[in-house]
Amino acid sequence: GDSGQLAWLQPANRERNLKVISACAQRWGSRESLLGFGLGNEVGEKEPTWLDQLVAFLNLGYFDATRFYWASVAQFYADAATIVQRHLHPEAILV
Repeated sequence: GDSGQLAWLQPANRERNLKVISACAQRWGSRESLLGFGLGNEVGEKEPTWLDQLVAFLNLGYFDATRFYWASVAQFYADAATIVQRHLHPEAILV
């Protein structure tokens, strides 16, 4: 469905989301009964706003707001994986 404005990557929300993920990994990651830890979300295509277009232009040197958005999504998951991995026991799988 339509979830409205995608705000989860805005700095304050991004930081809050990473803190929640870290807290879950700290709480459950060392338990040997944990088989794996999954990171995922139903990420949809974002309609670029004029601000997205401006940011993409300033950061990439040309307009490609969609590419900038997906790069931000990928960076979020890379950062989340780094945070989670340090809290998992050696046999746990990070998905």
